Order: sequence, then structure tokens, then C-alpha cells
Amino acid sequence: TRMADHDFETFVIAEQLGLERSGQATAESFVLVGPLIVLVVVGLLTLSYRDPVDVILACLGIALTFGWLVGAMGWLGQSFNQLLIAVPCLLVGLGVDYSLHVVMRQRESRARFPSLTAERAMTLGIAGVLVAIGVTTLTTATGFLAGLASPIGILREFGLVAAIGIASAFVVFGLLIPALRIELDELRMRRGRAPSTPATVGSLPPVRRLLERVGSLSLRRPALILALALVLAVGGAMGAGAVETTTDRTEFLPADRAGWMEPLPEAIRPSATGLRENAQYVTATFETPSDRTVELLIEGTVTDDSVGSTLDAGRSHAGDQPTTAQSSAGEPRVSGPLTTVEQVAADNETVATQLNESDTTGDGVPDENLTALFDVVYAADPSAASETIHRTPDGEYDALRMSIVVDETADSAAIRGDADSTAVLISENPNLQATPAGGPVLEAVEQRAILETILVTFLLALVVIAVLLVGLFRRRHGSWSLGLVTILPVLMAIAWLLGTLWVVSVPFTAEIALIVAIAIGLGTDYTVHLTERFATERRAHSRETALRVSLTETGGAVLASGLTTVAAFGLLLLTVVPSLQRFGFVTALVVAYSVLATLVVLPALLVLWGRRRPKLDETRAD
Repeated sequence: TRMADHDFETFVIAEQLGLERSGQATAESFVLVGPLIVLVVVGLLTLSYRDPVDVILACLGIALTFGWLVGAMGWLGQSFNQLLIAVPCLLVGLGVDYSLHVVMRQRESRARFPSLTAERAMTLGIAGVLVAIGVTTLTTATGFLAGLASPIGILREFGLVAAIGIASAFVVFGLLIPALRIELDELRMRRGRAPSTPATVGSLPPVRRLLERVGSLSLRRPALILALALVLAVGGAMGAGAVETTTDRTEFLPADRAGWMEPLPEAIRPSATGLRENAQYVTATFETPSDRTVELLIEGTVTDDSVGSTLDAGRSHAGDQPTTAQSSAGEPRVSGPLTTVEQVAADNETVATQLNESDTTGDGVPDENLTALFDVVYAADPSAASETIHRTPDGEYDALRMSIVVDETADSAAIRGDADSTAVLISENPNLQATPAGGPVLEAVEQRAILETILVTFLLALVVIAVLLVGLFRRRHGSWSLGLVTILPVLMAIAWLLGTLWVVSVPFTAEIALIVAIAIGLGTDYTVHLTERFATERRAHSRETALRVSLTETGGAVLASGLTTVAAFGLLLLTVVPSLQRFGFVTALVVAYSVLATLVVLPALLVLWGRRRPKLDETRAD
């Protein structure tokens, strides 16, 4: 608030305030971005379908999917958080993808056989994509369920909720919406108004010309396309090692609203909290007390005669570590029970006398009767004693505390390593058990958890999805390699993403770790549709014809679906919540890369694969 009679401002920074403002900013962002997402999605659906009935049914399906998801979350006791707001955007993209492929196949059937009934046309439409939709549902849900292996609780919740939403989308768009469309078409036919059949997305002249050029390039220069894609992928993978991992709390605080938001109506205009800017200002302007302190919790028989020498050895060891900060006098900034005893003894004769009696070797370290020593310290200065020596209500001593101030510039992993080494040294005493804690140790644990999530999620989802695809295409088309061909463009898209994160200096955070699973799930969704269509068409047509039909028809649906998903996630950039902005940007980017890899790299791979398989087995049943 600005004071009326003084030229200065005051503001409050606190952890609880940050939590409250973050929740408020998330809700306000949803109020602002939600209607925009609806408008953009409806607009893109209108351009894709060009039929109000299909647009209404698609919107109804999305609404039903959301309703099922919210109900399932209620039964499971799951609460909403910042990351879960991204699930509706994901389901919009996936639901539109399912709907587009079913409807476009139905339109293909009606265009080829105008005399078909509504039920028969929809049956052919679903039959053409049922396997692809089922497999993409399974692989996409698997990609998110792989997040259950993460040590981060919020990521496990996200994976579970997303998988439930994906399964709901499959049921709604694979069964319910097609059934409603059949009923509506038959109703219109009974009233003498035959339903119109607009062209597919791939039949639109601009889209068709674009996809035909891509197909022509893939047929003429498949090796060149693959080589360029691999070079970019290798470069992106090498850059991934330079991407930093961050757990900075200010990265999650809501930012102040942008200037373009000022003219918005108050009902949808986000509040001008400026919380993130204020926190960054305080950090950069004032020398705040260091929170870079490692705490060692020491439990056990802490009054045993051997404890004094162990604490002294631990203090010396901690002071010798490179990450330990030094005082202005050049002394290590390590404190603990011995430090407390020495400081109190300097001002209290009784404590000094007891310290001398407990020190039988004369080295200044107590080696007997520690209970009596701690008793006189508590009697002399209970406040100072309680900071490093814990006494139970019964007067027993069961825990000690050692504090190590560390260098502000030291890496969290190095700090944790030094703290662990000190804890191990103290724990060598059979009477004691030391446990490192404190902010730097927590940062190191969180960073490791994020990296483990990325690695475990990626490997687990990759292995499961690869096995599923290899088995599927072996069963349907007699080829073990076709499944690997299908997943390779997805891996390239992920490598491109990691390289881009390095170029634009976007650090790894908890929510970005999930995008690896999203990339595998959504990317596989696109590639499975195109590969399945190519393999099916290849049974009856030449390689050139099969690729052309696959790209113009199925590729058109993939393009429309991908653009809708990119738009839905991209609108999260308009929020004032940094975590949602990053999530929207990175997810929109990887979806765009997945579409590019599907429509450019995959056709080249299919051409090269097709050269090894001149003709697929026509006797295999669909």
C-alpha cells in the first residue's frame, strides 16, 4: 500500500501469503483463459468440421469428459491444484483428435459409397480408426501412468487424473458421440432432410497441397529428411545435459498482470498482486539472513561418554568441507551442543566448573557425566540450551542439533554430499544416528526427484509403449520393425524439445518433468494413426498411393487436431501463474514438434521401411 503522506511503499512477503495468492491467481487465470480456450477450440472445430452438428457433438463430448473426470476426482478424494488445470487442455486436444479421426473416416466412407445408411457409414468410420484410437488411448494413458513412479506426490496425482480423463475421452468419443450422430442422421433422414457430407480436412485445397508436397518430398528425399531430423535430435539431446534444474520458490509465485490486461473488465481482470516481483526485489536489494544452513539431527543415547569426542570430530569434519561457509575471522561457521556448552561456560562459573569435571583428558571436550553437564547448562541458560540440546518433559536427553552454515554459491548436490559425509562420521558411533536436513538438503532432494521423474517416466513409458506398438503391428501387419518406426519420430520430437529448452534457458521444474510423458503419449497418438493408415492402404495400393492417401486424409486430421491442442495449451501463456505459463509454452512446443515429426519425419521413415517390404500380406484380416 502507498502511504498518503509519505513517498514510499510497503508490501508483505510471506509463505502463507504466497500460497493464498497463488491459489487466487490460478482461479482468476482460469476465468480469463477458460472462455478464450472455448472460443478458439470452437472456432478451429468449425473450420475443421464445417458442420454445426459435428461441432456441437464435439463440444458435448468434451463437456461430458470433463464431467466424468470431475466426478471421478471427487470419488477418489483428489483436490485441484495448478498442474491439474492443464488436464482440461490435454483432454480438449485428445477428444478433438478422437472425434476428428472418426468423423473424417465416416465422411470418407460416405463420399466413396453415397448409398450407405448412417449406421453403416459410421460403422465403417469407426472400424477404420478403432484400433488406432484404442492403441493411442492405451499408450497415452500409459505415458501418464508412468508418472506414478515419480517420488513427487503432485506428479503422481497428475498422472492418475490424466489417465482417468483419457479413458473417459475414449468411451465418450469412441462410443457415445458416434451413437448420437447415427441417431441424429437417421432422424434427419426420416424427416426427408438427408444430412450433408462436408469434405474432410485433408480434402481442403490449401491443406491438400501442403500435405501432397510433404509426401512428394518424402518419396524423393527420405534419407535427407531423416538425416536432418537425426542431426537436430542429436544436437537437442546433447543440449539436454546443460538444462538446469531449479526448485526456486519464486518461479512459482504469481507475476503481476501484463499491461494489456488493464483495459479488461474487472470481472475477468487478474488482480495486481505483484507478489513475484516483490519477492525478487527483496532478494536482490536486501541482505537477508541466510537460509543456506544444513541441520544435522542427532538421535540416540546422546549422554553416553563417547558422544563428546564424536561431536568434536563431527564439528571438525564439517568445518573442513569445501561447502562450509567461513566467518569474517576465517573460522568455519559450525555450531552444535559443544558450542552451546562453551559459550554458556564462558559466562557462567557453575557450567565452567562442570565442564572441567566432565573433561578428564584436558582437551576441552567432555568425555564423562554429560547428563550433569547438560543439566547445569539448562539451568544457566535454558533458551540457548534448547537450541541444540533437546530435553524431554521427564528430564531425559534424546536428541542434539548441529548447524552448518554453507556457502551461498555452493551447489545443492555438493552441499548434500558434504552433509551426508558428516552424518556418516557421527553415525559411526553406535549410540548415535545423524540425519541431514535443512533447505539446501531439501533442494538437492527435490532436484534429484525431478531428474529421477524425467528419467524413470521416460524409460518406463518408452519401454511399455514400444512393446505395445511392436506387438500390435506384428499382429496386424506382420512386421516387428513397424512399431519401432512409429515411435522413433516421438523420440526425435522430445530431443528437439530438450534442445529448445536449453536454447531459450527454460529450467527443468516439477511440471516440465511431466511433459516427457505427455510428449510420448500425444506424439504416439499422432504417429499410430498415420502408420496404421499407411500399412492398411499399402495392402491394396502402391507405396506412393498409400503415402498420399495416408497424408491427405489421416494427416489432415492429425494437423487439425495438433493445431487445436497447440492453441489450447498456448493460451496458458496468458495467465499470470509462471508454472502454468511454462507448462503451456513447453507443452504447445512439444505438440507442435510431434505434429511436425509425424507429418514430415514419419513419412520418410515409412518410405524407407516400405522399400524393405515391397508388399504387405493381403491375407491378414483387419
